[in-house]
Amino acid sequence: MTTQVRPYESPSPVSGGITTQPGHLRERLHEVMPLLESMFGLADSRLWAHSLRVGKMARETAEILGSRGCSLEEIEIAGYLHDVGRVVHDETPVHQTIEYPLRPQDNGAHSLRAAKIVSSLPWLTPMMPAVLFHHEHWDGSGVPAGLRGESIPLAARIIAVVDAFDRMVGGSVPGEEQPINQALETIRKERGRLFDADIVNAFIDACGLSLTRKHLWGRPHLDLTY
Repeated sequence: MTTQVRPYESPSPVSGGITTQPGHLRERLHEVMPLLESMFGLADSRLWAHSLRVGKMARETAEILGSRGCSLEEIEIAGYLHDVGRVVHDETPVHQTIEYPLRPQDNGAHSLRAAKIVSSLPWLTPMMPAVLFHHEHWDGSGVPAGLRGESIPLAARIIAVVDAFDRMVGGSVPGEEQPINQALETIRKERGRLFDADIVNAFIDACGLSLTRKHLWGRPHLDLTY
């Protein structure tokens, strides 16, 4: 089946590069953060901590990449929201104009739910492509649309790297955490296959500059040397 993602064909700020934006987004975010924390906390407190780290590390990685026309604040907020679809188990159909192939491992249902939630608020709509496509892969093997290379929104490509790293070092399942060095090596090996090589390099630089390290403190199981 040919994948069609019609609602997102128009260019979005988060599909381009990175710039700064007025602080009205952050002000609005502060208004909804208590609600998000409650939602995530009721479902899985580890998931909320993961989402916070992804948002902060995604912004720091974007800063390393440099200015390319996309809002740093939007990337950060998209990171906070990328897993909201795992919290709300909505059985109603997603937007009927979104078609995607079912995959045996993960059909992207939680990304579609998250996109539906995010797009319900007009001021969050620019973040929706990043939330929807953060499980796409550079080689086209991802979900929900099988996008490839630079057709994946830049913010989604950034979140993909950071999300994968934090799930490895934070442990999607308690007790399965990996040392940071091991997780970084896994990310390196996937350059050009699952992940955009430039973004992986920027993320590694962010780690090396200790921009990201501060978001990893407080978890004694982690090896913080890298």
